[in-house]
Amino acid sequence: MPVAAEIASMLDALDAPAMLIRPDDMTVAAVNDAFAQAYGRFRFEGKRCWEALHRAGPCPKSGLPCPLAQADKVGVSCVEQTLFSSARVTELAVTMRPVRSADGKTLYWLETLRSKTDDAEPFRRGTVGVSRAHAEVMHALERLASEDVPYLIVGEAGVGKELYARTVHENSARASRPFVVVAGSCLTGSAAQTLLCGTENAAGLLERADGGSLFVDDIERASPVALEILEAVRIGGCTSRRDGTRLEVSVRLSASARRLPQELTTENSFLSALASREVFVPPLRERKEDIAPLAKFFVGGIAPVHSRTITNEAIEMLQRYDWPGNMRELKNVLSAAAQGADRTVTSANLTLPAAHSSAFLGEDEDIVPLADIKNRYLVWAVETFRGPRSELAAKLGISERTLYRLHAQSKSRI
Repeated sequence: MPVAAEIASMLDALDAPAMLIRPDDMTVAAVNDAFAQAYGRFRFEGKRCWEALHRAGPCPKSGLPCPLAQADKVGVSCVEQTLFSSARVTELAVTMRPVRSADGKTLYWLETLRSKTDDAEPFRRGTVGVSRAHAEVMHALERLASEDVPYLIVGEAGVGKELYARTVHENSARASRPFVVVAGSCLTGSAAQTLLCGTENAAGLLERADGGSLFVDDIERASPVALEILEAVRIGGCTSRRDGTRLEVSVRLSASARRLPQELTTENSFLSALASREVFVPPLRERKEDIAPLAKFFVGGIAPVHSRTITNEAIEMLQRYDWPGNMRELKNVLSAAAQGADRTVTSANLTLPAAHSSAFLGEDEDIVPLADIKNRYLVWAVETFRGPRSELAAKLGISERTLYRLHAQSKSRI
C-alpha cells in the first residue's frame, strides 16, 4: 500500500536521511530525498530496512542491535550504533519514532539517520561497497588524504586502483589542483625524462601536476631513469630537463602495482618510499557482498534519467561469478546488459563468460569438455595480460612459439 502524499511530503521536509518502515514485515514504505542522496537513487520501497542501507543481512547477524526491535519494545527508541554505509564504516545515530493512526495503531516506524561525525569534514566517496574489506580500504585512504606523502595502491587489474587514488586526491589539501595519470609502461627509455620533465618549450607531466598529484599506473613497468627522476622530486621537489634547465615542482606522488616484488623495493629508494604507505585492494571475488551495491550503482548510473534498476535474481547471478576482471569487468557486463534491457536489468540480459563462473563449474548441465576450458583460458590470458608475450609464456610454462600456436588454434575453436 503506497504512503499517503501528505506523509511523503512531510518525510521530504526532513533534512536528515529518513525512511518509513512497516512494523509487520520490516519493509521500506518510503524514503526521503536526503536518504536517496546519501545511499543512492534506487527503488527502496519494498526492500527490507537493512537492504536499504546496503547491508548483507539483518543487524543481529552482524552482531548489532536491531533499532526496530528495541523501538517496538519501548515505543520510542534512540539507538547509537555502527553501521556499514555504502562508502565506509560510518558510526550513525539511529532514531526510531512511531507514526500512529488516530486510534493509536502504529502504521510505520520513522527511522532517521545522523552521522556522528557530521562535525568533521566528510570523506567524499570514491566507490561503493559494504564489506569489511572495502571499509578498511576506505579508512586507509582517508588517512592518506590527511597526509601529504607518497603512497602505493596494490591490487589486481580492474579493482579500481586509479579510482581509489583519485579519491585520495579529491579529499586532500591538493584537491583544487590537477590529478595527472600516466602509465608506467610509457616511462621507459629516453622518453621518460622528456615525458616527465618536458622541454624548454613544452611542459612535462610534472609541471602539469604542479600543486596537485601525479599517479603512475603499474609503476613496476617504469624505467630506472623514471624512478630516479621521481625520487629526486620526492626528496627535494626538483629535477632537471633534458636540456639541463632546472625544474622545481610541488607534486604529491602516488602509484599502483599489481604486485611489487620485495627485491625491487629493497633496491630502489623511491619504490621503498611508496611501499611504506601501501594500501591493498582485495579482488572482487573475495568480497562478493560488494557486488550488490556496485551493481545497483553501475546500473543506476548508466542511464539515471530512466531510473534503471536490477532484479535480485540478476544480482544473485552476478554473485556466483568470480570476476577475474574485477570492478571493470562488472561495469562492462552491466553496460552491455543495459543495452538490451528496458528499465530493469534481469538475469536474461546478463552474459557472463562461462570459463570463470562458479555457477558454471558447479552445475552439471553446464559441464563442457576440458579442452574448451583450455581454449577459453588461453584466449582470456592473451587478451588480459599486459606484459610481453615471452613473460606470459613463462607464466604458462610453455614456449613463446607454442603460445602463439595455441592461441591461434583456441580462437578458431571458440
